[in-house]
Amino acid sequence: MAASQYRSIGRLTNGRTAYVAPELVVWWALFQRLVLLTVRKELEIIQALGAGKFSGGTHGHPGAALDLRSWRFTLWVCGEIVRLAREAGAPGTWYRTRAQGFDPHFHLVVDILRWSPALYQIMQAKQGRNGLRGNTRDDGPRPSEWRNYRTGIVWMHGQIARLENKTAPGLPKPPAPPVTKPTTGGLTMADVNTIMAELADLRDEIALVRAENAYTKKQNETLHRAIVDAPLKVWQFPVWRTIKGKRAPVAIIQDLANMNTQLAAVAAQVGQE
Repeated sequence: MAASQYRSIGRLTNGRTAYVAPELVVWWALFQRLVLLTVRKELEIIQALGAGKFSGGTHGHPGAALDLRSWRFTLWVCGEIVRLAREAGAPGTWYRTRAQGFDPHFHLVVDILRWSPALYQIMQAKQGRNGLRGNTRDDGPRPSEWRNYRTGIVWMHGQIARLENKTAPGLPKPPAPPVTKPTTGGLTMADVNTIMAELADLRDEIALVRAENAYTKKQNETLHRAIVDAPLKVWQFPVWRTIKGKRAPVAIIQDLANMNTQLAAVAAQVGQE
């Protein structure tokens, strides 16, 4: 076996070396990674370059076909692996079953852009057939685009980058979001306590505003005038101006929730200083 003709991509399930065409070395490494990221499964090679008696010669020179073990996978996982292989540049990929006369396994034929004895299966897949002697209807998913090993490698790089939440090759990484440290803004714990007390008073005033919904228009005006004329310092607080401006109570309550969060952070910071 000439070293220039074939490359090793690991071991077969029987322990022997798995040899394939040179075009499959990078393709196989990326496909393994893509499957692991997508369905959390590792792939095992039953046959690579070889002459299995049930293979019809498809695994012969130059080594563009692979048979993979499937017995540990659910039907959904099997379907996903076939889909990924077809998208990635192996158009002649099927999940072979007992009903078809096989021990269940995956059969992959990668389009290496040159002749192989399995090239006819790639053509049959594109024509909607299943690549077997009966040439019946294809039972696999049609890819979004018929790719070869080169365009498949590019596609897999993009998918892996997305799944790993990384930037695709050749693109700049997005800037990291700024880190904002909590600050007291010059406030002391006494200032925080005072604001918290005023906030409690403000909650009472908001309860009154809510009650306005139960009164008639005239009663609303009377109640509002009584609140505005009362001498409470809390009305000088910025949020109260929104109440005087007749801002919706729901928006006011959201302001309170935001202020509570900010004040809690400030109080925690002051306590550490």
